[in-house]
Amino acid sequence: MAYAGEFVSVRYAPGALDRALHVTRRLDLVVGELSKWLDMPLPLTAMVLDRVQWDRMGLTRPYGLPLPMSIGSVAVPGAGDDGTVRRWKTWIGTELPRLDGVPLVGTSEEASSLLLADVILQVEVCEQLLGRTPLLHAEPWIRGLTSHLAALSLWSDFEPGRATELALIFRRLRETIPPLFALEEQRLAHGEPPMATERWLLAEGHLFEGATLAHAAGGTKTWKRLLKTMRKSKEPPTRSQVLGLYPAVGPWLESLPAGSGVL
Repeated sequence: MAYAGEFVSVRYAPGALDRALHVTRRLDLVVGELSKWLDMPLPLTAMVLDRVQWDRMGLTRPYGLPLPMSIGSVAVPGAGDDGTVRRWKTWIGTELPRLDGVPLVGTSEEASSLLLADVILQVEVCEQLLGRTPLLHAEPWIRGLTSHLAALSLWSDFEPGRATELALIFRRLRETIPPLFALEEQRLAHGEPPMATERWLLAEGHLFEGATLAHAAGGTKTWKRLLKTMRKSKEPPTRSQVLGLYPAVGPWLESLPAGSGVL
C-alpha cells in the first residue's frame, strides 16, 4: 500500500497505516526543510516494513533500525517487538524511554523502540539527502558531523523540548556499547557476525556529541552559513572550514577515544 506526503512517498504493509503516517510527518519535515536550505528537490521514498518483509529482503541491519537503500529510498521498521526492545535495551544499557499515553499498537516498550529508531532515522535521512551535494566527497567525519548538525538543527527548531532526551540517548550509546566489544571474540567463535552495527552506533553517539558542541556555539545560523559556502563553491567543506566555523570541534576531535569509529 502507498501514501503520499507533501515531500515523501511511503509504502507500507496492510495494518501499518498509523506507523506510515507518523513516518511521513517526520520525513516531510526533514525533506522539506533540507530542500529549502539546499534550494534543490530531494525526492524520497520510505518503505515501512514488518519483520518478515525485512528478513525476506535480506537487509543488512538488524530489524529495529532504519537502513538507507538507494539514493532515494530508506527502509524503516514498521513495528516494535520483543526483538527490537531487547536490542535497544542492550545498546543503551537501561530501560527504554517512557512514553506518554497508550500506544495504538503494541506495548509501550515496543513503541519506545520505534521512537529510538526514528531518532536514528532523522540523522540517517539527513546524511542520505546531503549525500546529493558536494558533502558526499567530504571526509567521513565531516559528513557524519554535518548530518548530525542538520538533524540537531531540526530538533532544535521544531522539537526543542527533546534536547535532554536526545542527549541521554546518544550518551548511553557512547557509554554502553564499548564494553560489549569484549564479547565479540566469543560471538565470532559461535558463528555470529562481527559487531558492525554496534561500531556504527558508537560512532553516531560520538558524532552527536560533536554536533551538540558545534550547535551550542553557532546554532542553525552558522549551519546554514556552512551550506551557503558549499553551494557557492560547489566543493565539500574542508577540515579548516569546519574548525573555523566551529572552534569547539577541534578539542572534541582531539578528545575522541581510540575505537570511537569517527576518524
